[in-house]
Amino acid sequence: MGGWDAPLDWCVVAGYIGRSEGSPPIKNRLVTPHPPPHQNFDVSASTPASIQSQRDLYIAMRDLFVRHDRLSVDQVERLKKRVDTNAIKLESVKAVAKDGWEEEADKVAGTIDKDKATISAQLNRRVFIRAW
Repeated sequence: MGGWDAPLDWCVVAGYIGRSEGSPPIKNRLVTPHPPPHQNFDVSASTPASIQSQRDLYIAMRDLFVRHDRLSVDQVERLKKRVDTNAIKLESVKAVAKDGWEEEADKVAGTIDKDKATISAQLNRRVFIRAW
């Protein structure tokens, strides 16, 4: 058993050397040998595939950073200011109490509730974005 055409039954991953499951015992061999020096490889056949692979990795990483920038926008401070402004507006609508003030108060209260829910959702989302 040996040579380049032998089955690849040993693996080296992150410094760990071990036999794959179900492979026969190996005598005095830790890692699969390198190909013999006389064997010629067609470099031109593997180069385009290698370049394509590197290009795909680059595009995937670029898209990852674009997604991170787009999704990590945090509008909590702006929403808190809007809630405070709407709370003052709600108090003034209730104080004036002119015709149709209940509808206006309900609309402003609904906006405040929706903004508070958005603030809560974005604060919970910060955990995932900051873990980056």
